[in-house]
Amino acid sequence: MNYKDAYKKRNQSINYSEAACEMLLRSKKIPYQKFGFDNRTKDIFGKKYFDLDLRLKKQPDFIIYHKKFILLECKSFDKNGDVRIKKSDVIGYNYWNNFLDLYLFIYYSIKNTYVKVSLNDIFKASNDIEMEYYWDNKEAYKTIHINKLINNK
Repeated sequence: MNYKDAYKKRNQSINYSEAACEMLLRSKKIPYQKFGFDNRTKDIFGKKYFDLDLRLKKQPDFIIYHKKFILLECKSFDKNGDVRIKKSDVIGYNYWNNFLDLYLFIYYSIKNTYVKVSLNDIFKASNDIEMEYYWDNKEAYKTIHINKLINNK
């Protein structure tokens, strides 16, 4: 599976980044709760899901407590160490960042490692990156390499 696959195919697979994040949170005994919608939400509500306000559709995956409450969104790096962040995701995450600090847990399955970055770090890292557009739905996104996230901290 890769980002060029059709949505239906991408949505059928296990969300490895969420699974890795939950495993890490459990191993560190960090209290967490599932927060946002998951892949099943679109199956449950069908096309009506798309009528929801963007801010509801872009709820982060988890709320956690580690010295303070934060929101956590899970993403994955591809085999080349790139993560794609959609413009619509950023708009939604920015909304939730008003309530609690929002971080992204970005899992790199090939190297079994992850990067945890704040939404502000995503803004800094992607500032000079040109917008690209998905081939199927023309949705805008930016591709950020793992080294850019590690070096911009």
